[in-house]
Amino acid sequence: MKKIKSILIILGLFLSIVPFFIVPYLVLKLISLLVGIIILSLGIIINMKHSLIRIILIPIILMLAFYFIDIGVSNLFKKPPIIAIKNKSSNKVVNYNGIFYYVVTCDKEYYFQKGTNYKYMCKNDDIKVTDINEYLENPEESYRYTKNKFIHLTGKINTIVGDSLLSLNAYNKDEDNTLNGYVNFDTGKKVVLSDIKISPNDFYIYDIIEVIGYVSNYKITEDSEEIILNNCKIIKSKIYDNYTLIVNEINTYNKVLANDKIYYAGLSGIYYKYTEDNIYSIDYLLTDKRETIESLIQNEEEALIPDTEDILYEKEKYNIILCKNENIIFANKKMPNIANICEDTSNS
Repeated sequence: MKKIKSILIILGLFLSIVPFFIVPYLVLKLISLLVGIIILSLGIIINMKHSLIRIILIPIILMLAFYFIDIGVSNLFKKPPIIAIKNKSSNKVVNYNGIFYYVVTCDKEYYFQKGTNYKYMCKNDDIKVTDINEYLENPEESYRYTKNKFIHLTGKINTIVGDSLLSLNAYNKDEDNTLNGYVNFDTGKKVVLSDIKISPNDFYIYDIIEVIGYVSNYKITEDSEEIILNNCKIIKSKIYDNYTLIVNEINTYNKVLANDKIYYAGLSGIYYKYTEDNIYSIDYLLTDKRETIESLIQNEEEALIPDTEDILYEKEKYNIILCKNENIIFANKKMPNIANICEDTSNS
């Protein structure tokens, strides 16, 4: 019996140690380790008088020992752990969810983190970007495919709740109304970005953003389906970095109220064209606080309009008039007379 005991112990140790260095596939590693622990436990227990508690404790102690060995070897040699669930987010990004820890590998990079707060630590382009409409075409199927993985999405913001929650909904473009980023959102299909921290005026409804997050949950109700992303990394779209200024002049110089306290005179509108599908009027940008009047008049010389307390700022393609009554007028540079331009807006 001693010979059998020795064989079992040696075989158990061999099967338990080999997976850390030789066996190539995670499933085979785990099977080899578990079989090794079972055989090793039998080798220790066989032909010895043990109480039931000790017989139960020996496999548990061995499992815990190899659990910590697994973590140590993984950290020391920068190798994926064995006692973990493998989830492949892309060809470059793989996350291994262990018990109270996780490992993320990015191509040749290795990151070990304690806890279950799954954070993305790889490069943004290590995961291919997926359009929100494509991802939400079938939310339940998308969730099954990406559950417990990192996903990289691009889409438009539909909801902002405080500083800790955003949602991206599926949407359709309205060909008759594309100004100011407007689209028709599908309220029944959305991705919710939870546990985020954003500052006021960082993002706005209809903004295009990219997000990388951990797919953690799926909820379905009578009228909606939503996929929950945790620990999201939000990436501002680069389309808002540059724009083409469009100034539409008209031959009549009547003032037209564009928005609260904002008027056009001799102009049908001033627009920032970021892309063909993202054109914003300057009055909308000011009202939505994406743009400020201070930034528009910065470094511009001011001139007091004669016999008034109204101030004129001459820009290259249009004029800005700040009225004493706090109204703002965007005016055609060709306007022949601006002396009393603010008076008609006093009671507006």
